[in-house]
Amino acid sequence: KTNAEHIPSKHLASISNDTNKQRSIDSVALPAIPPVQTKFVSENTLASFKGAFQLGFDFVEFDVQLSKDKVPVVYHDFQVAITLKRKGQEAELFVVPVKDLTLPQLQSLKIYHASKTDVTKADEEYDDDDQTTINNTMNSLGTPMLSNGVDNQLKQQQDDKKFRSLFPTLQELFETLDPYLGFNVEIKYAMEYRKGGSEQNHYFERNEYIDCILRCLINYAGKRVIVISTFDPDCASMLRLKQTLFPVLFLTQGDKGDWPQYLDIRTWSIDVGLCFIVAEHLSGLAAPALDILANKDFVKHVKENGKLLFIWGDEASDKDVSKCLLELRVDGLIFDHAAEVKEEHSTIENLFISEEREELEVVNNFRQKQLELQHHQLLRELERLKAAREATNLSISTTNPSSINQISKVLTNAGQDQSSIIIDSNFKHIVSMVIRIINSLLGVLTRPYIYIQQVILISFQSYLPMRFDEKSWYMLFGFMTFMVFIIAYVLSRYVTLKDADDDPTYQRVRFCSMQRKHQKET
Repeated sequence: KTNAEHIPSKHLASISNDTNKQRSIDSVALPAIPPVQTKFVSENTLASFKGAFQLGFDFVEFDVQLSKDKVPVVYHDFQVAITLKRKGQEAELFVVPVKDLTLPQLQSLKIYHASKTDVTKADEEYDDDDQTTINNTMNSLGTPMLSNGVDNQLKQQQDDKKFRSLFPTLQELFETLDPYLGFNVEIKYAMEYRKGGSEQNHYFERNEYIDCILRCLINYAGKRVIVISTFDPDCASMLRLKQTLFPVLFLTQGDKGDWPQYLDIRTWSIDVGLCFIVAEHLSGLAAPALDILANKDFVKHVKENGKLLFIWGDEASDKDVSKCLLELRVDGLIFDHAAEVKEEHSTIENLFISEEREELEVVNNFRQKQLELQHHQLLRELERLKAAREATNLSISTTNPSSINQISKVLTNAGQDQSSIIIDSNFKHIVSMVIRIINSLLGVLTRPYIYIQQVILISFQSYLPMRFDEKSWYMLFGFMTFMVFIIAYVLSRYVTLKDADDDPTYQRVRFCSMQRKHQKET
């Protein structure tokens, strides 16, 4: 549409070599940088998006697809035309798919719209690269150094050229445009036509294609409001299942337009599209304006199902049509020629900026009220304390001497009680330190016993019918220790030396030892 309706022209002053050699650098007339105007800039460029934001629009809708090196770029068509060779006054163009060109190639090649079949020599020599023209001008001057003013102007021209160039990356949009500007990201995917053929053959695999774009969206989204849309029903379902951060709209062709119909039946009519988004739990539908104008009750059906409804199409640019659609309470209008439509409503502010300002005003008012309330509470507390202090001073001044002596005694007793409390606290501190020292000693002394417990636990755990936790094992070993002490006490009470003398084994050992002792003496 940009190529058909407007062809930009460049007005550069022609400077002869002889004249340029005699001029100083500061007096060189460089090309002026035109202001951002959405009427005369290409679609899907940073300049067009910035111009829409300056006019107060809430969202910009753009098309995203992958380059050959799988970088998300912003461009509408699946093909571009490049120059191969020149034939007289015409240059031969060759149509190349965007998917077969890398990002550096897309941003550096001399690219024409795919609808063009040939280009004149003048058009071929036309180059948007202002830096190349300026370098040639500077070479003709024969001056190696540039003044600061010229340097700044050259840098500004380079930035402006990049700002107006085609194929900006999705990452550049996030990093360059204002975060209050919402994005309606239409994910392009080649589809087959009902009458045969397809938009692009041998396209990317869907999973990898969608993952590359979603990765960029998630990494750079920040607080920006983003809506995703696509014509491909399978891509819409996958976008809904792969993420929950951004609402997904299904773009439908309807049956009133004259564009080529897709093979997928889910894109044929708005009624089928509504059934599809309800079944797949999508956030809404993006329908053409002609179908909505022909069936205005469809808006109610969409709202009854709790879905969003966006309208697209050239008809939405008409002021009367847009007014009618807004009266139907649609959720969004997508149209071209933003500057022309917005001229009468130039005072309208971006929705997200106004909402944030209102939220800040509410928060500031709430905080102001809280501060005022706290201030009043502090004043009342100070007045109460002041009144209490005056009442205390008055009561002390009117008290007799005997009561003053009583008060002094009470204060003395209070001081003694306070000293005793301090002594008691010191005594408790000393006792706690002694207890800690005793516990440390017991820990050192009982460490071998604990080691034995751990060895037994590891050895016999596998033979037990159930597993015991650490607390159960401690209870078991404590019980065993207690039983050992009981058995030792019983044996010490009932097993005597006389019982040992009656034991034949003990007697035999004793007799043998006596024999050995007698042999040694003899």
